[in-house]
Amino acid sequence: MTGLVDQQELEKRLATEEDSQNEDIENQLPSIETIINTYREKENRRVNLRFKAIGRTPLLRKTVFSINASQRFEKVTRFLKKELGLPMNSSLVLYVNSSFAPSPDEIVGNLYDNFAIDSHLLINYCINVAFG
Repeated sequence: MTGLVDQQELEKRLATEEDSQNEDIENQLPSIETIINTYREKENRRVNLRFKAIGRTPLLRKTVFSINASQRFEKVTRFLKKELGLPMNSSLVLYVNSSFAPSPDEIVGNLYDNFAIDSHLLINYCINVAFG
């Protein structure tokens, strides 16, 4: 009988320990409201873009602009074509940090978070393909 009582007591202790561990984990996790607010703050922020021409591409008078972080990169391309006075069907290639050409559906905020230097996302632009 003693062995049975000890086993039941052991099971109760284990269950109590599991409950306390689950409560600890729940207390460490942020609330859903906190997560949503953080996401909204990231979506509503503005990021700085610095444009730099490559080769014989026309220069901009103003080189730093800000854009909503939730915008797609294609909006940057359209904006730059407009600023340079290029037709919308003309070729304009944009590179981030002279390294890669992002996809038009890439979110600007994601690029900024990963590749910004000195609080600016450097966008190099040219009319023809500049890098292999």
